[in-house]
Amino acid sequence: METLQLKQNLHEMIDRIADNRVLEAIHTLLLQVKHEDTAADEWVTNEATRKTFDERIAYHKAHPDEGDSWPNVKARIEKKLEERHRAADQKSA
Repeated sequence: METLQLKQNLHEMIDRIADNRVLEAIHTLLLQVKHEDTAADEWVTNEATRKTFDERIAYHKAHPDEGDSWPNVKARIEKKLEERHRAADQKSA
């Protein structure tokens, strides 16, 4: 569906909603999306950062299977933290 048609359909659907809770939920969702878009742009403060960010996104899109799952990344981080704590405990003993 084209963007313009999608927007028109959304407007029509929203205009027919009578339940205020549903309207508030949609409003909250749209505010969150707006916040995420703004937040992503806030930390990209200069052109060099923007270029690096864009290059990394392009690389990720070209190689979507590279990288690792969150559970694997989390397990590696937890293992490193455990090793650091163990080393710190050995130094203090």
